[in-house]
Amino acid sequence: ETYVTRRDDESSNDRNDRAIREVAAWYKRQLVSLSAEGQVLLVTNDRRCKELAVQEGLRAMTIFEYVDSVRDHFPTAGEKLASMGEDMTAGDDDVDNEVNMDRRRKVAKVV
Repeated sequence: ETYVTRRDDESSNDRNDRAIREVAAWYKRQLVSLSAEGQVLLVTNDRRCKELAVQEGLRAMTIFEYVDSVRDHFPTAGEKLASMGEDMTAGDDDVDNEVNMDRRRKVAKVV
């Protein structure tokens, strides 16, 4: 129910983003059909994916927005985000969204 075929005019990244939105929409439909309480939240640092998700009726936030929304309950949330910076949110295909890690960085600092 959630498989999406890549369109001719679509990059692999756009197809993957669309698949993620489809899965989020599927979960949302499941909650509605079960009359379950709760909401599906799509967390993405891809600006375009977030915009499309909202247009499609999904609740979506960047990781930075999400951390800000839970900071009252989890004051130390986001400590590891400080080193990432919000510049990862470009989300355009012509922008390199790859996170480059220092190869010498210790595992404890990455995790």
